[in-house]
Amino acid sequence: MQCARAHAFRRFLLPRMPEVYAICNANHSLRGTLERILQRSRFNDRTGRFQWSRRECRQELRTLGQFFDHLYFSSDQFLGKV
Repeated sequence: MQCARAHAFRRFLLPRMPEVYAICNANHSLRGTLERILQRSRFNDRTGRFQWSRRECRQELRTLGQFFDHLYFSSDQFLGKV
């Protein structure tokens, strides 16, 4: 959820988070990506968010960003604008 909130297409992604999460859980590669981010992060009680090192999670964050881009650019919402 935090990655989607920080993404450029957050207005498209946030209402669809249950579906996005289900896709990530169903896909072996994406599930592994999320697990690696969680393993390399810690939960901050003050902010109520996970914190991870961008350096350590660079590839995983890039993979999620590309997945979010793919979801948006293949959506009817985007294709209707083109």
